[in-house]
Amino acid sequence: MKTRKKILLAVPNHVGFPEIFRKNFEYLDIEVKIIPHQLNDKFRYKNFLQRAHNFFRKTFLRDKNFKKKLILKKNEQDLIKEINEAAGFDYGIFIRLDLFSTEFLNIAKSKCKKCIGYQWDGLSRYPMIYDRINFMDKFYVFDTSDLKEAKTLPITNFYFDYYMETSVKNNKAKKIYYLGSYEHDRIQILDDILQKLNKDIEKDITIISNKEKIIKSLNHTVIKVRPETTTFEDNLKNVMSSSIILDIHNNIHSGLSFRIFEGIGYDKKIITTNTEVKYYDFYNPSNILIWEGQSKEQLDEFINYPYETLNETIKSKYSFTNWLQYILGEGEYIPLILPHKDNCYLDDKNQKVQSFDWTFQTQRGRDSNPRYGCPYTTFPG
Repeated sequence: MKTRKKILLAVPNHVGFPEIFRKNFEYLDIEVKIIPHQLNDKFRYKNFLQRAHNFFRKTFLRDKNFKKKLILKKNEQDLIKEINEAAGFDYGIFIRLDLFSTEFLNIAKSKCKKCIGYQWDGLSRYPMIYDRINFMDKFYVFDTSDLKEAKTLPITNFYFDYYMETSVKNNKAKKIYYLGSYEHDRIQILDDILQKLNKDIEKDITIISNKEKIIKSLNHTVIKVRPETTTFEDNLKNVMSSSIILDIHNNIHSGLSFRIFEGIGYDKKIITTNTEVKYYDFYNPSNILIWEGQSKEQLDEFINYPYETLNETIKSKYSFTNWLQYILGEGEYIPLILPHKDNCYLDDKNQKVQSFDWTFQTQRGRDSNPRYGCPYTTFPG
C-alpha cells in the first residue's frame, strides 16, 4: 500500500484560505498540517515610544518594513510553538513567505524533506520576501517580471477543483459578478461597464471599504459597499451563481488573478482588464473579453454569444490538483508555464520553449490566429 504523503502548508489566514485549502487536500486524500498566519490581526503599538520609533525609521531611514517586523514578532511566538510541536513532513508549502520569520522558516525547513514557496503577489509589493527565497528548495512566482530574480520559477494561479465537484453549477442567465477592494481607477472602469450593460443583466458588484466618504459616493449606484470582504468559499458560491466574472487587474503585477482560473474551472465568461491573458493557451475571445472601453454593442455581442466549452485537458491543467502535483513533481501532471509577451513560454527552468503549434479559431469561423512559437534560448538575457 502506498504511504500517504504528509504536507505542511503555511498560508495567510485571510478570507478563509486555510479552510478551503484543507477541503481540497481532503478531496485529494492528502494528510495536511495547516499553520495559518494571522494576516489581519489588528496591530497595536505597545506605547507612544514604539509608535515614534516606527515613524522615525519610516521617515528618516526609509525603513518601510519596521512596522511589518513588529507584526511578525507579535505572531511569531505562536507560530514557532506550533511548528516545534509538529512532526516531520514530506513537503512544506509556504505561501507568502514574507509573512513568516526566518526563525520559523529555519525550524520548518528542519521538519520538511523539501520546502516549496509560492508568492501569489508581486515580489516588489512585499520586499521582505527577498531575504527568504533561499530557505526554499523551489520558489515559484506568477508574474513574468519577477523571473529576473535569482532562483525564481514560473507558475500560474489555479482554481479549487474540490469545489467544482461538490457544488452545483448554476449559470444564471446574464448575471455579472465582481468583488474587490476600493481603488479609484476601479470605480471608473466599473462605471463604464455598468453604464453599457443592458438592464436585463443582473449586477452583483461589491466594493470593500469602511470609509464613509466612499460609502456615500456610491450610495446611489448599483455598486454595493461593505466594510469587510466575504470568505473565499462564499465568493465561490457567488461565482457559481453567475454567468460572467469581472476581473479588474491590479497594475502592480501582470500575473493572472484567481478570477481568471475560476472562469476556466467553473465555465464562466470573463471580462478582464489584464491584457496578458491573451497569451495563454486557454484564451478564447468568445469567453474572455479584454476590456478596453468597448462600445455597448460590442459588450452586448460578447455577453449574448454562447460560452464555448474548453477542452477538458486545458481545464484540468489549471486545477489545484494539477498545480499541486506539478510543484511536488509527483504523479501525472501538465507543466504550468508562463507565456511571455514575445509569445514564448517560460518553463520551470526559466527557459524559453517553443509552444505546441496551436492555432486559435472559434466556432464562429474567425480567421486563424497563430500566436505561439519561438526558438529555444535562455531567459532572461
